[in-house]
Amino acid sequence: MIDEIGHNCGIAAVFNSNSLIKELYLVGSSLQHRGREAAGISVVEDGVIKTFKGEGTINEVFNKHVPDELKSESGIFHTRYSTTHVSGLAQPLSITEVAIAHNGNLINVEELSKKYKASPDIDSWFILKMFEEENGDLYKGAERCFEECKGSYNLVALNRKGEIAILRDEYGFHPLFVGKKGETYYAASEDIALNGIGMLDTIEEVKPGEVIIIGENGFRRKRIKDDNKKLCFFEMCYFAHHLSFIGNRMNNEIRMELGRELARKYPEIAKSVDFVAYIPNSGSDYGKGFAKEAGKELIEIFAVNRALGRTFISPENKKGQKSEYTRFEKSYHKLVPAPKLVKGKKIAVADDSIVRSNVIKAATKRLFECGVKEVYFIIGVPPIKYPCFYGIDFPTREELIAGGMDENEEIIGEKIAQTIVKELEIQPGKIKIYYNGLDTLAKVLGDAKMENHCCACLTGNYPVR
Repeated sequence: MIDEIGHNCGIAAVFNSNSLIKELYLVGSSLQHRGREAAGISVVEDGVIKTFKGEGTINEVFNKHVPDELKSESGIFHTRYSTTHVSGLAQPLSITEVAIAHNGNLINVEELSKKYKASPDIDSWFILKMFEEENGDLYKGAERCFEECKGSYNLVALNRKGEIAILRDEYGFHPLFVGKKGETYYAASEDIALNGIGMLDTIEEVKPGEVIIIGENGFRRKRIKDDNKKLCFFEMCYFAHHLSFIGNRMNNEIRMELGRELARKYPEIAKSVDFVAYIPNSGSDYGKGFAKEAGKELIEIFAVNRALGRTFISPENKKGQKSEYTRFEKSYHKLVPAPKLVKGKKIAVADDSIVRSNVIKAATKRLFECGVKEVYFIIGVPPIKYPCFYGIDFPTREELIAGGMDENEEIIGEKIAQTIVKELEIQPGKIKIYYNGLDTLAKVLGDAKMENHCCACLTGNYPVR
């Protein structure tokens, strides 16, 4: 969906490294797709926690804020996308005894504000406070997190001894991995970040409800809360890198299978189009699956103007902030079509999902300006009808294009297409939208009743309130 939705963060940790800054950069840069608004690291040097952070991409922050040489062997990393409508709150957060990097969203902020008699701009502050009150004891701080926090909270923490804590909330909303190479331990939001430093066979997923402490007493792990796994389905379908491995499946395999299911569900579309295209880059695997099942050619029709940055995970267009472009305008200028490929053609265009509809409107406008004959949008996941409270940036139903629609996916597709036709003044019937249903998503994920996945944004059934 070319940045129509944004994830909150990526986190990483490195323990006992002779090339700490280099390895934090290498692991962290592989998580850039999870946030481009700000980044930072915390390290321990001579018993002192030092934090270097700032706004911008990982490369920008490391070049501007991080010294080339530090006498450190342990550190944590964070790349941020703000889900709280407050820009500039880069992490890690640190005090004298501890530093933390948080991936997730707490839903009991009001309760915590009363307990701690504070109203911070960022929910992660409460987690830092819990560790602070335990004087940097990482295990006791982790216990406090599991006891007091509600919502999603993957976390890496660092104390003055250079010890590292890695923990994942009991629901396991978002992935977290740990591994070892030689005598160095690593953790990261996705396994591909660990693959990037040559770690291949020693990577494992941190279990929901588990804390891992790495320090002077070696590698210790303990399940503090029972596994109540509700992995966000969007991790596999959009957020995580398409070559990441989550829940014993490659993400690209899941996405291609959902594309094949669309071709099976709508055979008349698969048969009638001249070729299949996709919205880069999120729609590519869905397009591959659809094209293969339909026996059609897959053609790249959009270049992406990367100079504009990621539209959904950038700080503009948030409450109280000015912006140079609206989301629609940024999406429009990022998608650069090839007119000679689409003029006079009837095409299927694949994407993962539709949230606010900025991207699909921009793509439609671009294609009809180029003289396309008809466009059929094939969408991998069912309509997004409800807000997310666990770290994804669509916190209200009103901002969702399907937010007020309770019909099935076929009717919702028709309604959204009619809205776009009216807004862009296109001839009726020249654009259509086709979704997979929830039953298909459940089948492809191998979770018939969706008992192990969070799909609250599709159904309105929230695992924790």
